[in-house]
Order: sequence, then structure tokens, then C-alpha cells
Amino acid sequence: MLSLPNYKPVSVRNEVDRYGFSTLLANTLSLNHAPRSFCNWLHGWVWWDPEIADELGCSNLPFNVPIVVSKHSEQLLLNSLGYKNVHSGGLPFLYTEFSGVNRKKNSLLAFIPHSSESVSVSNVYDENYLNYLESIKKSFSEVCVCVHWFDSSNKVLLENMNSRGLSYVFGARVDDGNSLLRMRMLLDYFDFITTPIFGSHILYAAYAGCKVSMCGPLLEYKSSDFKQEEGISLKHIEKLIKSGSVEWLKVKFPFIFVDHPTDASTNLAWAKAEIGSENKLSSKELINILGWSVEGQIKGYISGLSRRIVRYKRS
Repeated sequence: MLSLPNYKPVSVRNEVDRYGFSTLLANTLSLNHAPRSFCNWLHGWVWWDPEIADELGCSNLPFNVPIVVSKHSEQLLLNSLGYKNVHSGGLPFLYTEFSGVNRKKNSLLAFIPHSSESVSVSNVYDENYLNYLESIKKSFSEVCVCVHWFDSSNKVLLENMNSRGLSYVFGARVDDGNSLLRMRMLLDYFDFITTPIFGSHILYAAYAGCKVSMCGPLLEYKSSDFKQEEGISLKHIEKLIKSGSVEWLKVKFPFIFVDHPTDASTNLAWAKAEIGSENKLSSKELINILGWSVEGQIKGYISGLSRRIVRYKRS
């Protein structure tokens, strides 16, 4: 197994800091540290056609705050909803570079569902899927399960993997400055990627050149999996459930579904289009949109202070 970057704790001040994205950008721009960002950057892949701001993580943002989305169609939607400072810039994973590790032939990494701020821990794994991985592991030179840091203390899940002889690795963590680097290294190393549930990991793996599939016992989210108090609207939840259903996905992404992970193929051109590679921002554009220039920092802090004063007067 390859050696992965250590956990590097960072303060999550806003969306750009999540999963070490601001740290990655600061390194790209040869900065000693990541300044505070004064924009919102959509992290997750939206594989359906969004209709409301909530689906792009913008429902509670002021209309003049800089927002970065992956595709031009998403930019046009937010413009039509009244957002005035929207940019197409691709998803954060687009800004990772090839790690240089050698891909291990016929190796398999499985992404299992993970808990998050909005999905409860009790519904994020299925022993039937772990049984499936155990049944096919002899077909590969190496089999590993990627576990989200949200579930690193889930003793039942870890024991279920240990008892089946399945090795595991901890992947992304919201407050880890090395999260994106770690995930890029994993996806550069493993040959095949499989998962029982749809999500951004499918796109990232395809973009890194992996052979990605959904097969075996497939899982779907239910309305009971989501905690509405976390701020996700009912309409958004309904859209997630519909667009995450196997029936819907097989129509839209038939090439992802195969009988066995070894039947999967690469889909790099598709992944580049979906991740927004043609919209990748230049260094100058990044500094301007993030507010990382001296002028941008001053303007950002003043704007933030002004909004707090307005909220205080209204309270």
C-alpha cells in the first residue's frame, strides 16, 4: 500500500477551506498560507439538472457574494435567480495534479457510503455489500475500502471489514489540509474503483483515469437518511433521492453499471466535461475571485463587517 499524506489540521472558515481546498490553491499559487476567502465554491458534483439555489449550496448567500460553480449552465441558473457575481471554475478536484505514483495493475478500491453533516451514521453501510467485496477479492491483486473520516470511529463498520479480511484506508476529512492530495494519490494508485452508491467520488475517480463501476448490492438513499434540521430543503432532498435512484442513474449513466468491477472501462473525456475542465481558472482569476489580493482582503473584511452591523441593527 502506498504512503499517504498525514492529517494536516486546518481551520474551516468557509466553503473554500473544506477538504484542504484553500491549502491546495495556496500551494499552487506559491503562497505561504491560505488567506481568508471571500467567495463560495461548490464542492460536490451536481449530476442532475438543478432548479433552485439550494441545490448549488447558495440558498443562504447574499446575491452579491462571489460564487464559483463547475459549469456554465449552473452559472446561468444562479444568474437567473438573482445572483450577480457567479463564475464557472470547475470542481475543486480539478485543481489537483497527478501525484506521480505508479498505478497498481488490477487493484480495487471500493467507496462505501459515508455519514456526513446531513446523512445519519446508522444508515451508511450495508453488510451485504461488504460480503460482496469479500466474495470478489480473489479477482484482484489488492482490495481496499475507502472510509470517510466521519466514520473513522465507527467500530462496528471497522470490525465488519476486519472480519472479512478487507483492508481499509481513511480518505477525506473536512478539516484536513491534505484531503484532496490524499484522494488524488489514492485514485492515481488504484486501477479499478467500485461503489454501491452514486456520488462525487465516481467523477473524481474517472477524472484520475480509474475504471469506475457500480455493481453488486446497490444502495439508495431514503428520505429518513437526511436530517432536515441541517438546512437541506425538502425539494432538494426529493431531487437527491430521485437522481440517486438506480433506475434513474441507469438511464443517464449506463456505462457505470457492469456485472463485475473488472468489466469497467475508463471514461476520461466524459469526466473532464463533467468536472468543468474547460472552466479551470488562471492564477490571476483565482486571486481575484477568492479575494486573496491585498485589495481583496480589505474589501472582503469591510463587506463582512458591514453585513454583521446590518444584522445587529435588525436584531
